[in-house]
Amino acid sequence: MSRREPENKPRGAERGAAFLILLLISTAIIGILAAIAANQISRSLKDKEIARLQTLSVKCNRAIEMVKDAMDVEFRLRGSYPYKFDDDFLDRFQTLDRWIYNKELWAPEVESELILNTFFGESYELTGWCRDGFVYFFESDTGEISRESYRRSDLVGTKTEK
Repeated sequence: MSRREPENKPRGAERGAAFLILLLISTAIIGILAAIAANQISRSLKDKEIARLQTLSVKCNRAIEMVKDAMDVEFRLRGSYPYKFDDDFLDRFQTLDRWIYNKELWAPEVESELILNTFFGESYELTGWCRDGFVYFFESDTGEISRESYRRSDLVGTKTEK
């Protein structure tokens, strides 16, 4: 009588092949799950960036409207547009919250023109705004909004230096 191996018992090569197939299937499942997670993270980051740009666009549009309104009132009062945004002009229009025009507030992603053109050909570039004792600036290189404190004497000092 010869000894025969049972037919249903897998041989070494078959066991190795089955192990490799299981390993490939588990690797594929892990890869799919990782791709789904990466896609969700990427979508979340894009949503945050879109929200940031929309917020910036709203701020820019609001700023433009406020400055245009104030300049129209100034034109009605004096018969001409201001050549400088000095303290006298800013004091007459407290609703402007002291818009400042000495740094850059512009981003190519925002579909808003931030140059104010008057009827007489003067141009004013919106560069920042002031509120509650702080000056806020947008830096297009880094995409960040920075904040610096100021006092009325700081504004007067800046005016006399020029």
